[in-house]
Amino acid sequence: AQPVKFNSNNSCKVIEGEWADPYTGRNFTSAADIQIDHFVPLKNAYITGASRWSANLRCLYANYIHNDFHLLSVNGIENQRKSDRTPEGYMPPDRSFSCQYLKNWLEVKLIWKLVLTSSEAETVEKLARENHCTAGEIRTSLHELMEQRRQIFENKDFCTP
Repeated sequence: AQPVKFNSNNSCKVIEGEWADPYTGRNFTSAADIQIDHFVPLKNAYITGASRWSANLRCLYANYIHNDFHLLSVNGIENQRKSDRTPEGYMPPDRSFSCQYLKNWLEVKLIWKLVLTSSEAETVEKLARENHCTAGEIRTSLHELMEQRRQIFENKDFCTP
């Protein structure tokens, strides 16, 4: 791992580091090459349940850092390709990440109690079969689910002024 380097004028702007992009399977060292991806895009979250949340909870969702898959450092070009697409319209080019990608999608939806549309569910099931994902690769433990929901509850006022 390469230590993060900041802009020389003592600002908080990161210019270098090392980021492993699970979408491409590549490592990047220039901050200009990466973007932060909301795994389940903000638009999808809003459409599938977040529209009923308080502004504080929506803010927490947008900034959630209590697991390693909600916000990902990914190649900027790839993040733009993904945009606000669900697995129906986007899967990462690194196929070795496919099962983990599907698990993460389902897990974010479950943690945040977002609706999984019937077409999303059908697509996830189809992609899991096509990528030979096992139940163990997709399964989330009840303990992990409860821990994530505890983190949400404990940080519900994160965005309160």
